[in-house]
Amino acid sequence: MNKVSVSKYSDVSEYLNNQEPEREAISLNYADIYRYFFSTGGRQYSDNETFLLQSDWNAARAALNEREGYFVKSQTYAGANSERKALLSEKVGVLAAKAISEKLFKIPQLFYLDDDSIKKEYGENGAKRPDFFGVNMQNDGFLFEAKGTGDTTFRRQVVLKAKDQLKNIELINFQGVDYTALSRYISAARFDEKNRLVFDLIDPPAMQPEPEDDEEPKGLEIVLKEKAYLQKKYYRSIYQLLDAQNMAARTETVVLKGTRYLVTEVDSNIRFGLIKDIFDILKSYQSEPQYDIYGDASEDISSILKNSSDFSVEDRFRMLSVGLDGILCEWRNPTPHDPIIVSKAQIINSKIKGLGMH
Repeated sequence: MNKVSVSKYSDVSEYLNNQEPEREAISLNYADIYRYFFSTGGRQYSDNETFLLQSDWNAARAALNEREGYFVKSQTYAGANSERKALLSEKVGVLAAKAISEKLFKIPQLFYLDDDSIKKEYGENGAKRPDFFGVNMQNDGFLFEAKGTGDTTFRRQVVLKAKDQLKNIELINFQGVDYTALSRYISAARFDEKNRLVFDLIDPPAMQPEPEDDEEPKGLEIVLKEKAYLQKKYYRSIYQLLDAQNMAARTETVVLKGTRYLVTEVDSNIRFGLIKDIFDILKSYQSEPQYDIYGDASEDISSILKNSSDFSVEDRFRMLSVGLDGILCEWRNPTPHDPIIVSKAQIINSKIKGLGMH
């Protein structure tokens, strides 16, 4: 496991003035990172597009190396052209939002506020909106604006723009509930002077209520679509991967800590999975295009997630990452001393004591 330091700032001015932050460390491995990349965005995968999974995995490996218990910026990242560097910076920015929201705030899912339905209703200009909305286990609403850079700090205007994006939201209506007391954070990934990956968590000042006679326009009031629609889109990538016809021979059910997961082998090194009960609910969505009749089913998914847990483990054979959203990623790590002769059954019958995977 590698340690990533999170610097917490209670105000944008603290960050811009280089004030000493509060710090907290979280632990991540490559399987965590790949799971975060894969579970964000709801990209579709057809039977012949598993190479897109490899592109995400390659992006993770291209951006970050490991050194002395930390992730560090790779030479590939440092020497990339501007287009490639921008892509990798975006990836590590998303990584910061996903890791912080799950590890520190226990938020199972982040929903993009750049969804096509939101663009259609509220305009194409994503610069006016933060990136993500999520709800924690206590039903508190959160907004995150994700930023990433290969440098040691962010330009002043980048941070101030992110602050404005967070302020632009007046409320989020989610499942008929108006979230107005939103926690708003800039979640940022950068590299320190030793090239180690670090995260910043910047909390802009609380929004003050506008005077009634104020002529300033109010922020956006975004009504998100039905929860079943959001759930279906959130899990679209993993569902299509597990449901693909050409993956059937490599897909099986395993049990981990008493929970059943449907797991498929993407290649000899990588496997993805999802809690089997969530997959079955998503399967039921496919036969009916009307999302709004699935209110009970979407609540079933929420109930499952309330009992979920996230954890990451590794040994000399593999890294395993399980998220609060029910998605699992396993990366097998054969070395020249451990050639690829370990059978799938041997790996499933876990060598990691106490996991109960069988």
